[in-house]
Amino acid sequence: MSKLEAPQGFDFSSPASFPEWLKRFKLYRVATGLLDKDGGVQIATLLYTMGGDAEQLYETFTFADDNEKKDFDIVSKKLLDYFNPKWNVINLRSIFHTRAQRADESIESFIRDLYKLSEHCEFAAERDNTIRDRLVVGLLDKELSAKLQLEENLDLSKTIYMSRHHELVKNEVAKQVEIDSISRSSASCGTSQKNSDRQAVTKSYANYQETINCNNCGLKHKRRQCPAFGKQCHHCQRPNHFAKKCRSRTRLTPAAAEIVDQNMPEGETYYLDAVTQIQDNSEPWFVSIPISNTNIKFKVDTGADVTILSKNTYDLLIDKPVLSKANIELKSVNSDVTVFGYFILNSSTMVMSTHSNVM
Repeated sequence: MSKLEAPQGFDFSSPASFPEWLKRFKLYRVATGLLDKDGGVQIATLLYTMGGDAEQLYETFTFADDNEKKDFDIVSKKLLDYFNPKWNVINLRSIFHTRAQRADESIESFIRDLYKLSEHCEFAAERDNTIRDRLVVGLLDKELSAKLQLEENLDLSKTIYMSRHHELVKNEVAKQVEIDSISRSSASCGTSQKNSDRQAVTKSYANYQETINCNNCGLKHKRRQCPAFGKQCHHCQRPNHFAKKCRSRTRLTPAAAEIVDQNMPEGETYYLDAVTQIQDNSEPWFVSIPISNTNIKFKVDTGADVTILSKNTYDLLIDKPVLSKANIELKSVNSDVTVFGYFILNSSTMVMSTHSNVM
């Protein structure tokens, strides 16, 4: 066990603090075993620890004999009488009787302060009862105060126990209420999210069940239940609509191929200016291109993104090139164009002087 240090020297400029200083020295006296030593040793240690003018002050005291000079209790009493101020008992009692628990103060702190304030009030044998009364009346919790006033045989010890226990339980209940509030808030958020999800699903299902006027078949039916789905139009040969609802102005022949740049990325969408049966045979608008030993006429300068080769024309080729799968989308003014594939063409014609992808 480490050696205990003695209290710091006493501040002679603050005489009112001597009672508290002496209490600490007495604790040190017991803890170090100084209590069991000779009285002269105890007095010498006391005066040395006090420091300053303690020895000179000691010499001014009057003792009946040499034994009193070495009696620790007698010397302590004389020091207390010298330093102890003359208390204004009326003022101290006034402060005590008006003391009440503050809003930010615990019951334990309130009790300790009542003990301290009563120390010099000279309540004598009635000190405990006086502290009890002030504690009951000064409590911030008036419900607890009323309960204590109705309690039979209420002494100071019972008052302190009931007050501490009440505050402990009240704090625990407050914590539990806070936890329950947080739990309910979380559960409410979860319920709200579930209700929102449920409403979204219900709305989606309602939209699915809604009857619409279909522009592909001309009938009324629920979504995704069109009878024209998978059917081929007799007018334009395209799928998923009936001829009576066809939006093509002229009859179209399904496209078999188109001429595009080799670097054209897959998945893109390209647009044609128009795809119709050819009525104009004027030579300036056409160019003949040899494909697989067969000369094919192409209409040029149409403004389209790509040039296409019809399936009927492809079927006329003597040595048909093998078509590769084309992952692009081709649209005309009125509707989509079916793409069957593409093949590579080497052409010396000016408008196709580079390798091109022929669809």
